[in-house]
Amino acid sequence: MHRHTGKLGCYRNHKRFLGQPVALTEPHHPLRYGLIVETALIAPLLWVVALTAQIALHRDYAGAAVQRALDSFLVVTMIELVALGGLLLFPAQGPFWSALENVGFTLLLFAGFVALLDVDLHRSRSAELAVSAILLGVGFLAGGAAIEVIQQAHPEWSAFGAILAAVPVYAGIVALALLLPLLISLRDSRLRWSWMLLGLGIGWQIVSYLLELLPAWRNSPPAVAILVLSSGLWCAAWSSHYVALRQVHTRALNWPLEPALGESERLQRAFRHSYAGLYRTLREYAGSRRARLLDDRMDVLAATANWDITLERDEARISPTVRGLALDMQGVRYAEVLRYTVNEITTLAGATFARRAILAAYDALPWPEREAADRHTFVHTPWAATLSQTFGDDHAARLHLLRQVELFAICDDNELAALAAAMEAQHVAAGQQVLAAGAKAAGVWIVEAGEIVARGKREPLRELHRGDYFGDLGDGRSDPAGFRASVESELLFLPIGELQRMMQSTAPHTAEGIALIGIVAQLERIPMLRNLPRTTLRSLARNARRMTLKPREIIIREGRPSGQFFVIEQGRAAVVRRNPQNDRNQVVAQLGPAEFFGELELLRNTPPVASIVAINEMQLIVLPHSAIAAVLAGTDTLARGLEQVGSGRMIELRRANSV
Repeated sequence: MHRHTGKLGCYRNHKRFLGQPVALTEPHHPLRYGLIVETALIAPLLWVVALTAQIALHRDYAGAAVQRALDSFLVVTMIELVALGGLLLFPAQGPFWSALENVGFTLLLFAGFVALLDVDLHRSRSAELAVSAILLGVGFLAGGAAIEVIQQAHPEWSAFGAILAAVPVYAGIVALALLLPLLISLRDSRLRWSWMLLGLGIGWQIVSYLLELLPAWRNSPPAVAILVLSSGLWCAAWSSHYVALRQVHTRALNWPLEPALGESERLQRAFRHSYAGLYRTLREYAGSRRARLLDDRMDVLAATANWDITLERDEARISPTVRGLALDMQGVRYAEVLRYTVNEITTLAGATFARRAILAAYDALPWPEREAADRHTFVHTPWAATLSQTFGDDHAARLHLLRQVELFAICDDNELAALAAAMEAQHVAAGQQVLAAGAKAAGVWIVEAGEIVARGKREPLRELHRGDYFGDLGDGRSDPAGFRASVESELLFLPIGELQRMMQSTAPHTAEGIALIGIVAQLERIPMLRNLPRTTLRSLARNARRMTLKPREIIIREGRPSGQFFVIEQGRAAVVRRNPQNDRNQVVAQLGPAEFFGELELLRNTPPVASIVAINEMQLIVLPHSAIAAVLAGTDTLARGLEQVGSGRMIELRRANSV
């Protein structure tokens, strides 16, 4: 036909590559701008990467209407790669490889037609269709202009040869015109960049092809640069498409935890959230037009199948007839709707995305709704095993974590399950601030994985790991520290309102756990108790109770055994002893917060040698002597500390009596 048709003619016409494979010439040639070994290998490597991504996408788009278009693009990539490799390894057969490349350009037309069939042109604006029509006209004009330019550059070619040489120019521009409606329909989707890069890649392929037909431009640095640019755009298009498909986000899926009157209400809410999750996930990934197409198709299906369920965008309205059905019948009806929805999403976006969308919708459900859907709806779907297994693993792992949190140490299994259902999973990036110093916390956070650092004004105060918690426990205490993730972390968050509600209803022992933590914190303020193991302090706290006293109220009477050990949280107390010389009560000492009394009666097994009276309103932690004695039996350090304090106080009492 002709000697130099095809953008790859630059490889076989350079003097370094004549008569021998490029891979064997000048292996140590330095990298320079222009046509050398290194630059010759860039384009093939880019096409290999593109081909790899397209092969993976072939499996991902199983069942999708656009799969035939993607397969056509895959064949184009294979043809381009074979032609490019053939020209590099067997340059003597250059006309054959160029003709093969022309076939690839022609296949772009077929891909464009198939892609156009996947677009609902009824929703396209007149201006959008006009642009496509103009581009089609440009294709005819560009084809005619290319024929003229080719005939002038190669007067030795026949008219038929010039027409064949111009086919790729015409076919490429028409393919762009056919792809334009698809690109416009995806303008608000996460795929817009990959299709835009693909269009740019096709455009620069046309330019590269045309330049290599012109002797004045063939083998020039701009021609080589444009060749590499078109290959890079094609590679970037399919690589970004592959990545976008695997980044299904659930930012739009955030359902509040709401109380339900019964299982039926939870099941209905689970269905509505699941359908809305599928719709919103498709809209975020594939754009609003494709989401509206799903809405139209589901409207038709709902009317045809008599589901008695109205589907409008991301809302599913359930008729009283369905709400009145038994739970198992409701579950079957909801499962049928969700199966059809996933099938339609498969047609619109492929099997891989459909599977990821239902998993995202399922994971976003609040736990009570997820449990109800597991029992009655998802069990009737093809994804039952996968969803149930995922939920079962997550549920068991979360319960195991909550059992390790001392805040919930007193809660039973039912309360832990309710807490697990109420908590929201939060992903925190490394360096992200969770709670600013001095800010009012909106709830309590529990570290599930990673590391959170509590920082003061100048330096880190402590590190929090799995099972540690921070935030507002609803007990009026606040932490002045700020909290920031030092590494990528996973947190569980319980809003303060939900925590307070659960303390009053579904998890009442949580309040006891919070009180327990407060008592442990007070016990740790006592120097001699500070070094005791947390388990020991927690055991003491479980046997403790709080006591509030009014001013001048007597706590301990001299000579009357109390059997209790007291720790002062707030307020002050006077130590009063009757002076045997004048038979009058005498204040011999005062005690304040973090101090204790009642140790002499415990250590010496004798009645109290002094009275203790509240000076102002007081808050006390009261421990039975039996609980302290159990700890004393296991550690000598505490016994010595109490004996030292008691001996010192006895010396003070004797000194006071001698005055």
